[in-house]
Amino acid sequence: MKLPPGEPMDAQAMRDALQAINMNQGGCARFAGLDERTVRRWVSEQDNVDIPLPVQMLLRLMVVLDLKPNQVRRLVGQPALTADELSRPVGRPRPGGSDRAEAAIQRELTKGKP
Repeated sequence: MKLPPGEPMDAQAMRDALQAINMNQGGCARFAGLDERTVRRWVSEQDNVDIPLPVQMLLRLMVVLDLKPNQVRRLVGQPALTADELSRPVGRPRPGGSDRAEAAIQRELTKGKP
């Protein structure tokens, strides 16, 4: 990412930063606990939305220090995300996701029952 220090991050610089840390827009949204539409607005040239300063600072630090998303999540006590969660676009179901969810619901419903 080639962005001179002191200059605000624009949409192209954010796309470059995400590429540098191997994260797409959906992964960024999951990583930060945001709605994908929010991230999409930040990386869209046409919306001309300012990227919040904390997001700019975090992305710059991750690029400069070569920090991976899960390293940052561990630093703040959050569970790691799978490679699929970091790269899968939001809105596309994860393979077998509904089956796993159904199994988890069934386990909860039968907990403590003989």
